[in-house]
Amino acid sequence: MRKRKDVASIGHILQNYKYSFKFMWKYSKIYLILSFFSSILGGLFPSLQLILTSRLFNILEKGCPFDEALTVIIIMTVCACTYVLLMRLYSGILVPRFSQSIHLKVQSILFGKVRRLELAKYDDPEFYNGFVLAMQNADSYATAAMTALNNLFSCVLSVVTTLGIVIYIDLVAMLIMFASAIMAMIIDANMKKIEFKKQLDITPIGRRKEYIDRVHKRADFAKELRLSDLGEILKQDYEDNTADFLSLIKRYGKKTAILGILDGFNINVIYLITIAWTIYRMVVIGSVSLGGFTIIVTSCTNFKGSLVRLVKLLTGISKQSMQIDKVRSFLEYEPEERRGSLPAPRFESIEYKNVSFGYNPDKAILHGINLKICKGDKIAIVGYNGAGKSTFIKLLMRLYEPTEGSIIYNGRDYREYEMDSYRSNIGAVFQDFKIFATTVGENVLGDECTEKDIKTVESALHYVAFDEKLASLPNGIDTILTREFDEDGTELSGGESQKIAIARVFARPYDLIVMDEPSSALDPIAEYSLNKHIAEYANDKTVIFISHRLSTTRHADRIYMFEDGRIIETGTHEELISLDGKYAEMFKIQAEKYIVQ
Repeated sequence: MRKRKDVASIGHILQNYKYSFKFMWKYSKIYLILSFFSSILGGLFPSLQLILTSRLFNILEKGCPFDEALTVIIIMTVCACTYVLLMRLYSGILVPRFSQSIHLKVQSILFGKVRRLELAKYDDPEFYNGFVLAMQNADSYATAAMTALNNLFSCVLSVVTTLGIVIYIDLVAMLIMFASAIMAMIIDANMKKIEFKKQLDITPIGRRKEYIDRVHKRADFAKELRLSDLGEILKQDYEDNTADFLSLIKRYGKKTAILGILDGFNINVIYLITIAWTIYRMVVIGSVSLGGFTIIVTSCTNFKGSLVRLVKLLTGISKQSMQIDKVRSFLEYEPEERRGSLPAPRFESIEYKNVSFGYNPDKAILHGINLKICKGDKIAIVGYNGAGKSTFIKLLMRLYEPTEGSIIYNGRDYREYEMDSYRSNIGAVFQDFKIFATTVGENVLGDECTEKDIKTVESALHYVAFDEKLASLPNGIDTILTREFDEDGTELSGGESQKIAIARVFARPYDLIVMDEPSSALDPIAEYSLNKHIAEYANDKTVIFISHRLSTTRHADRIYMFEDGRIIETGTHEELISLDGKYAEMFKIQAEKYIVQ
């Protein structure tokens, strides 16, 4: 993400708006043209009405025929009705339609970026806070930016035309109003700075409060909240965060209150001074007509309002640019892991060469891992929780990249391959799998499930022994899972959900299959059945089992025992048992729980 000091420069602001303008021109030229037209209309109409109003009062002052006054009134009415009609059509129909279209495009691009973002970035607080702001400010990227520019142009046009009229009638009144505008500009600029700093300080507090609120709403946290004291800890955390939030509000509130008082003085007192001066010129000196007085009085309100609005828009451009910058930075950011451009060939081998990795640069999780897996191998990665097994697989899937060493796929560094092409050869089931609020078929395929996919989905579910449950579902593979958005949705048990997750690797012709704790939610009988089906399905495929339960390891071609991020033992089941080391100790402890053929 860009540094904040760069964002404030005029050159950078112009670059951001140019970037947004090009985006709008590419995806919605009509909206851009209509917006420009509306800004011209909005800028000229107040001055036109001002001139016509002045003309009307001069006619009355001179005692001209009523027909002449009526003509001016009719012209004013037609202009006002036409203006209101056009602006209502624009703001009520065109803006919602086109802005939603642009919003959808921006969100689509952002969602695509999120799916490609390295998981390591989620561990970087600075980047993640910027990422959250980017998602929140997506609307400011294009439509809001163009709206701000159009409003700015409209306001400038209104100020310039009104200014010309006021100067023609009374230069002193114009100077008084201009001085007031300068003061308003200074006040508003400081208000904007304070508001932006407040938003930056509140964002991490808001994220924590939102997390605690979400935990109390989600069903998958309900049991733990009832069976432990974590709820009290979170409640205290929420209260502490609220106290921090109130402290920030109080601190920034004092500053904004002082500026607000100054702003109120500027608006009201300067207005009265201008009116008093104009009355003096009209009554005492006699140098201002009734029409001129009307223009001054009306302009004092309109002009001051336009200037204040102009100041807000000008100072708001910097803030708007900062919001655009967050989105733009995220749109332009290219994950380092996706730099590869080569199409990945079918799997033949993968090799870890002295691979080390840590989520935190100061604390490594894996240390000097060396191993090679070839086509057709059945490999088991075992060890207690926290040994580094899941991290090993995350590196394999290129969710993270090695801190040291390299991972070689078919003889090349795997970073040379295009990401989607590489991953298309590998099917993985993680222990922290997720079930989405979509149909059974879409959950299995990870994609839209059409009629031609039915047999594939049903076959994959059969491999994981889901047939009986599938037959009980109201709409078969079209049944919606979870009740988050559909009250008729189906909630699955932990074991049933795990079967859905495992079926995903059976629904695609993967060359390499990774099972990360594939049976953690299953009972021993279901685990035995699952292992049998996996063995049948993956007979000619390469399979990596990750587990701290050793019922899946006995028939592996090779077993790697992990401890504290290192490989401490390797060999077949029989070799490791005869070695009588850590693996043998772990196996003996669990042996009475195994179901052996």
